[in-house]
Amino acid sequence: MKAAHSNATATDATDEAGVTASVNELVIVNAQGEDVTGKLDIEKQIGAIKIAPAEYHVVTEGAFKVYDGTALTAPGKIVGLVNGEEASLSVTGSQTDAGSSANIYAIAFDKSAKEGNYVHGADAIGSLEVTAAKAEGKISLSGSSASKVYDGKPLAAKAASAAVPTQDAVTIEYSLDGENWTTDPGSLAATDVADSATVQLRASSLGNYEGYVYGSQQLSVTKRAVSLKSESASKVFDGTALTRPEVAGWKQLGDEGFVDGQVSDVRATGSATHVSDGKVANAIAYTEGEGFNADNYAISKDEGVLSVTAKQIAAADMTVQAPADVVYSGKAQQQKPVVKDGDKALAEGVDYELTYPGTRPTRAPSR
Repeated sequence: MKAAHSNATATDATDEAGVTASVNELVIVNAQGEDVTGKLDIEKQIGAIKIAPAEYHVVTEGAFKVYDGTALTAPGKIVGLVNGEEASLSVTGSQTDAGSSANIYAIAFDKSAKEGNYVHGADAIGSLEVTAAKAEGKISLSGSSASKVYDGKPLAAKAASAAVPTQDAVTIEYSLDGENWTTDPGSLAATDVADSATVQLRASSLGNYEGYVYGSQQLSVTKRAVSLKSESASKVFDGTALTRPEVAGWKQLGDEGFVDGQVSDVRATGSATHVSDGKVANAIAYTEGEGFNADNYAISKDEGVLSVTAKQIAAADMTVQAPADVVYSGKAQQQKPVVKDGDKALAEGVDYELTYPGTRPTRAPSR
């Protein structure tokens, strides 16, 4: 045979039947090189050209990181395209929150490769994995302390603040004992000074952050100052009691004084009538009412002094009636004068002292 040729061609993958191929040229020569094709009884049969599709697959890479609020991605590639043919591959896998997902893709035969010339084989798909970040060092937590002077009303804990470098929501919890937690700071309150406490804080962002960040803030009620003051006074003896019952500084005013309704009958009880009473403290007293607790107050007392001074005997309204004569009895007799302050007769040993030349006073008054 010198030549045998068919003009049938196939470039792309064919179907099962293939491309029909017939003999377009056939030259047969004998041993001497002579063309003997026409002398032979030759049966030409129709054949087919078949091209099987090439197999391709996609490989996408896997990746890992700790959560930072940004998307985790990784590249991929097409394996199996022949003769430098190309197709478009878009790797669309993305993982932002803590968790994992397949690094998926999309392919488009929009370049030199023809989809019909290929069969899709088994892909190798990577995994994108994001783990939760540690809350410590990532979540910032700031307490907001609350304080006031005692006023009989509850003081609620203030709301703390917290933030993360991502867009995640942060939950802040509050506790007085470290065991029972609430997200409502207003449910924790102090009314009395003894209720003052350290409020424990913890902040979390569950899902993308692991664990808690801890802090604290103060809830403080301080003692209320009450500065009580009674008057001092002095007068010349007149037989009536010297008193100054008024007390200053007890009424509620700003952050001082007793809280309204907690005390009553505030008074100074000191009383001086006679010189012999000496210096009498004008003692301060009050009646404790409902809700009163001395531990909520810093109470100071500035108590005045009451005193009575002697009235001068030479004063215009003082009279001394000489003792009356008595009849000799053979016994020692002491005659006493009658001393008056105006129309009031004074009592010896109480209002005045009586002495005789060479004797001691009949009695030294004491009160």
